[in-house]
Amino acid sequence: MQSTYSGKSNRTLEEDINVQVHSLVKLIRRKYLWTESHPRHVDFARLSQFFTMDVITKIAYGKAFGYLRDDEDKFDYLRTIERVVPFVAFCTSFPALSRLFDSTWAHRVAEAVVDERYGELSVTKSDMLGSFVQRRLPRRQMQAEVLFQITAGSETTATALRATLLHLITKPKYLEMLRGEIYSAIGAHLISCPISDADVKRLPFLQACVKEGLRIHLPFTGLLMKEVPPQGDVIHGVSVHARLYINQFAIQVPYACLDPLTFGMMALNLLSLVLFMKVGFLAAAQLPVFIVNNASGNDTINAYVTGLDLNNELVLLKPDGSWYYPDPAVQSSIPKSIAEDFAIRVGGKGTTTAINLTSDLLAGRIWISINSLAFFTVLDVGGVVRLVEPSVTDSSDPNASVKWGFIEFTYSKRDGVFANISYVDFICLSLGISLSSANGL
Repeated sequence: MQSTYSGKSNRTLEEDINVQVHSLVKLIRRKYLWTESHPRHVDFARLSQFFTMDVITKIAYGKAFGYLRDDEDKFDYLRTIERVVPFVAFCTSFPALSRLFDSTWAHRVAEAVVDERYGELSVTKSDMLGSFVQRRLPRRQMQAEVLFQITAGSETTATALRATLLHLITKPKYLEMLRGEIYSAIGAHLISCPISDADVKRLPFLQACVKEGLRIHLPFTGLLMKEVPPQGDVIHGVSVHARLYINQFAIQVPYACLDPLTFGMMALNLLSLVLFMKVGFLAAAQLPVFIVNNASGNDTINAYVTGLDLNNELVLLKPDGSWYYPDPAVQSSIPKSIAEDFAIRVGGKGTTTAINLTSDLLAGRIWISINSLAFFTVLDVGGVVRLVEPSVTDSSDPNASVKWGFIEFTYSKRDGVFANISYVDFICLSLGISLSSANGL
């Protein structure tokens, strides 16, 4: 079910979400615009819940329940959740008490949306339920997944929206920086209407705001504590005790709330760690790469950079320094050639060619070739775009006669850069590698 919950199997995922964003904006313009003659207040906390409920029901069941359309709590679901949640933890200790809470309506909804997919008049849709049907998930389990999707996905997403917007609108400096980036992108015609996921990935400060919002106020903290190794650890110069569990409370609660009598020196350590994380996350470090050409002859040498970003998605570096994301919507199980030219021309013998990579790359390869390499992409069974590596043995591969090699690297904000050269079954080019730290070591 991984591909189902990741959204990879839903080809209209982005379009479905865009429709609900439009519904949210339309509702605000229709009922909540502030004028001098008609001052109005909007409870965005509630609207964010309406928005996430319609998004989840649309992408999960193929039809939004209409929270934004009617601007009301459909089926009294949200009111019921708010009333029941305080007792949920208590009931987990005494399961028999769960019988006191009437969930008949929820089961009726689950049965209705699942029944729609079976029988002579069954409906086929490209949504999460449709993916479950294709994978022959048992009917009863599908009903359980329906209830889980609403409960687990709506409030957590609404919490992320509320918390991130709260931090932005209460910090005018960063709000203006974000607006400036968006307006500049619009002026440079880098944003489509409506904005696409690919457009968003080209806006680094927007990406930082989203990820920083999730870090500052995680919408879900279950099972996310980290345990310090038995020997203890030093994190960015901060000594952390062995076997210590570090949870989100440490970075969500202001320093003033950390009682030194309770936390001791850990209170100061937590503050310095939080400040480092906040500054380090927004300031994307540069990873300079220098390609020195020591080859003999006058052959044309090209470099290509491919890798995985922080979202574990395939990216390729353009010659202008920007990242290219292959569009999953135009991919298939049949390898597709990448039409754009990603070759970075390496200077002649004795010259050095510089490439700057940012720290938002988890891992990658720097490919070196004499003449041009052709790259292909393919959509795997999970709906994820993958790179098809060049072949030296397949005569049908256009790269079979090209001399090439690569250097692999991974990047960790804690431990730095790791790189290697590996030769498996063939050696086309002789490559060397050296790593230097910022202080020249």
